[in-house]
Amino acid sequence: MKKALLLLLLFTIAFFSCKPKSKVGNDKDYGAMGYTPATVVDYEVDGCMWMIQTEDGKKYEPNNLPEDFRTDKKKVWVKYEVQKKAVTICMGGEVIKITDIKPRQ
Repeated sequence: MKKALLLLLLFTIAFFSCKPKSKVGNDKDYGAMGYTPATVVDYEVDGCMWMIQTEDGKKYEPNNLPEDFRTDKKKVWVKYEVQKKAVTICMGGEVIKITDIKPRQ
């Protein structure tokens, strides 16, 4: 009887101590937090290198793309600010300053 009670107690503790997976990192959560879904593109045109292309086809030239994200066709969630007075020789899209970037699945 004591063994059965002990097993029941251990099972109950194990069952109720499990926590559901956190939703942090879920693509839907990033969209709700103001991130834009996009893809990093290796834009091989004179004066250009890395571009951010949003799902609606717009291209942006980031002036501060982190090294970890410099991979062609890498899907990302990005928050950015358009740099209105920025001038570059690329002219492939508006210049942006990335304020935050996360990998996307």
